[in-house]
Amino acid sequence: MQLNPKIGPAIRHLGLDGWSCDQSPEDSNIYEPALFKNVVQQASHSPEEAEEWEKDLREGNEDAWLGLIILSLRNVRELNASPPRSTKYFRRMLSRAALCEKPFDSCPGSLQRLEDVLIYSAELKDYTVYFESLPFFHFPEMRKISLESVVEDHWSDPDNHPAQRPAMGTSPIEEIKASRDCNGSNGFSDFITSCANLKRFEYQHSNLAVWGQSYIDFRAPALYKPLLTQKHSLEVLHLNDKGEYIPSGFNDGLKLHHSCLGSLAAFNNLKELRIRLRNLLDFDSSVSLSLKDSLPSSLESLTLANCRDKYFPVVIENLQEMLFQIRFPCLKKVEIQPFFVTLAEPSAIQTMPFPPSKGLAQPKEIPPSTYECKSGL
Repeated sequence: MQLNPKIGPAIRHLGLDGWSCDQSPEDSNIYEPALFKNVVQQASHSPEEAEEWEKDLREGNEDAWLGLIILSLRNVRELNASPPRSTKYFRRMLSRAALCEKPFDSCPGSLQRLEDVLIYSAELKDYTVYFESLPFFHFPEMRKISLESVVEDHWSDPDNHPAQRPAMGTSPIEEIKASRDCNGSNGFSDFITSCANLKRFEYQHSNLAVWGQSYIDFRAPALYKPLLTQKHSLEVLHLNDKGEYIPSGFNDGLKLHHSCLGSLAAFNNLKELRIRLRNLLDFDSSVSLSLKDSLPSSLESLTLANCRDKYFPVVIENLQEMLFQIRFPCLKKVEIQPFFVTLAEPSAIQTMPFPPSKGLAQPKEIPPSTYECKSGL
């Protein structure tokens, strides 16, 4: 890119997967001081940093080279990255670019047009600590961030950089998706509260926080207070309707997997909700259960996941009450996803008999009108 400055500004989509943070003897002959020495010195914040950076470049450290490449990415819109745990230069330059610090204080600086980001881990045992993704919430054009294998742990120390702190309600991000092996033990509070007008939030939980070391079960109440900061804008909420909810048996902390999220009645723009029944209605409370008092009138689509048959009478009674209420004029679809049943549609689906199993009752059949009702509500 030093020899052809047009390459960097031409890049719109950048995919980064599996780069190394170690020495690479076969790449140690790439570094040419005449081309890169001045660039490194101008981009560094101290002579010591420049010296270390040059050393890593000479030794073929791919992470050090990536830090250099980031300097030229002025027009990247989309970034897919699988950062190694030991990355230093990628994290450092990302944080500085997020706050337009030297060497990104020119206009326009690198990554300032970034809109869509995917952070993932290529290996099952790898994970990314949540604060390493916080710099993306400071970029001015960001709209969507998707996270995989991101863990909200509080035993790791962030870098001493303000970009790894919440954006405090100023981020333009409108969509957050946390899926595949994500664990938000504190409700991903720093992500949610960073947003000015979050429209879509999806979270599928994994009990595994750190492979073989830490397991934290799903905690619906932890998400409620952060989500309340977005009640004015949130339109779509998918909350662990497909993720893990059964206790791991190794949980670090309170058992809150069946705890109720809280009332969503004040979320005046919420159109689509997917949630486990037990996280929407509190079956352990002496207070009467009511969907109509827990949901906003703006709702268009409701999916209740993991419904056990013993709760069907309560669910049906609540749904009937909702349908007779004029306060839900926008409701078009209601879907019940049973916990363990055979759907009674023999003409369309041929079901196989379940083998005998000790201690387990045979699955029960429910009519289609019970588990799904679409249009014309």
